[in-house]
Amino acid sequence: GINHLRDWLLLMTKPSRWAVPSNVKHIQPPLYLTTEIIRAQIFRVFQQELPYLLSQRNIGWTELHNGDLRIDQQIIIHNERKSTRALVE
Repeated sequence: GINHLRDWLLLMTKPSRWAVPSNVKHIQPPLYLTTEIIRAQIFRVFQQELPYLLSQRNIGWTELHNGDLRIDQQIIIHNERKSTRALVE
Protein backbone atom coordinates (compact mmCIF):
# COMPACT_ATOMS: atom_id res chain seq x y z
CA GLY A 1 0.00 0.00 0.00
CA ILE A 2 1.64 3.16 1.27
CA ASN A 3 5.23 1.93 0.83
CA HIS A 4 4.43 1.04 -2.79
CA LEU A 5 2.94 4.52 -3.35
CA ARG A 6 5.96 6.19 -1.72
CA ASP A 7 8.40 4.14 -3.79
CA TRP A 8 6.49 4.93 -6.97
CA LEU A 9 6.41 8.68 -6.21
CA LEU A 10 10.16 8.68 -5.54
CA LEU A 11 10.77 6.72 -8.75
CA MET A 12 8.68 9.12 -10.85
CA THR A 13 10.27 12.32 -9.56
CA LYS A 14 13.05 13.53 -11.79
CA PRO A 15 14.86 16.85 -12.02
CA SER A 16 13.31 18.90 -14.80
CA ARG A 17 12.35 22.41 -15.82
CA TRP A 18 9.75 24.19 -13.72
CA ALA A 19 6.22 24.00 -15.15
CA VAL A 20 5.68 27.70 -14.37
CA PRO A 21 8.35 30.37 -14.93
CA SER A 22 9.80 31.86 -11.74
CA ASN A 23 8.55 35.37 -12.57
CA VAL A 24 4.88 34.27 -12.58
CA LYS A 25 3.09 35.26 -9.37
CA HIS A 26 0.16 33.36 -7.89
CA ILE A 27 -2.62 34.45 -5.58
CA GLN A 28 -2.51 31.24 -3.55
CA PRO A 29 0.36 30.62 -1.13
CA PRO A 30 3.09 28.30 -2.49
CA LEU A 31 2.29 25.58 0.06
CA TYR A 32 -1.36 25.47 -1.05
CA LEU A 33 -0.36 25.24 -4.73
CA THR A 34 2.13 22.48 -3.95
CA THR A 35 -0.47 20.48 -2.04
CA GLU A 36 -2.94 20.77 -4.92
CA ILE A 37 -0.34 19.73 -7.51
CA ILE A 38 0.67 16.66 -5.47
CA ARG A 39 -2.99 15.74 -4.87
CA ALA A 40 -3.76 16.04 -8.60
CA GLN A 41 -0.85 13.75 -9.48
CA ILE A 42 -1.94 11.14 -6.93
CA PHE A 43 -5.48 11.17 -8.34
CA ARG A 44 -4.13 10.96 -11.89
CA VAL A 45 -2.25 7.79 -11.01
CA PHE A 46 -5.04 6.12 -9.04
CA GLN A 47 -7.86 7.60 -11.16
CA GLN A 48 -11.19 6.90 -9.44
CA GLU A 49 -9.98 4.56 -6.72
CA LEU A 50 -9.12 6.96 -3.87
CA PRO A 51 -10.51 10.46 -4.36
CA TYR A 52 -12.57 10.75 -1.18
CA LEU A 53 -10.45 8.53 1.07
CA LEU A 54 -7.21 10.48 0.84
CA SER A 55 -5.94 13.51 2.71
CA GLN A 56 -2.54 15.17 2.91
CA ARG A 57 -0.63 16.82 5.70
CA ASN A 58 2.36 19.04 5.04
CA ILE A 59 5.32 17.93 7.15
CA GLY A 60 8.20 19.93 5.73
CA TRP A 61 9.16 22.65 3.27
CA THR A 62 12.92 23.04 2.97
CA GLU A 63 14.82 25.22 0.52
CA LEU A 64 18.16 23.49 -0.06
CA HIS A 65 21.52 25.24 -0.56
CA ASN A 66 21.66 24.20 -4.23
CA GLY A 67 18.31 25.92 -4.94
CA ASP A 68 16.20 22.76 -4.89
CA LEU A 69 13.07 22.52 -2.80
CA ARG A 70 12.32 19.51 -0.61
CA ILE A 71 8.65 18.97 0.23
CA ASP A 72 7.66 16.33 2.77
CA GLN A 73 4.02 15.32 3.02
CA GLN A 74 2.14 12.70 4.96
CA ILE A 75 -0.48 11.01 2.79
CA ILE A 76 -3.33 9.59 4.84
CA ILE A 77 -5.63 6.91 3.45
CA HIS A 78 -8.79 6.73 5.53
CA ASN A 79 -10.47 3.41 6.21
CA GLU A 80 -13.82 3.70 4.50
CA ARG A 81 -15.57 1.24 6.81
CA LYS A 82 -14.48 2.99 10.00
CA SER A 83 -15.53 6.42 8.72
CA THR A 84 -18.91 5.06 7.56
CA ARG A 85 -19.47 3.36 10.91
CA ALA A 86 -18.67 6.60 12.73
CA LEU A 87 -21.22 8.48 10.63
CA VAL A 88 -23.95 5.90 11.27
CA GLU A 89 -23.36 5.66 15.03
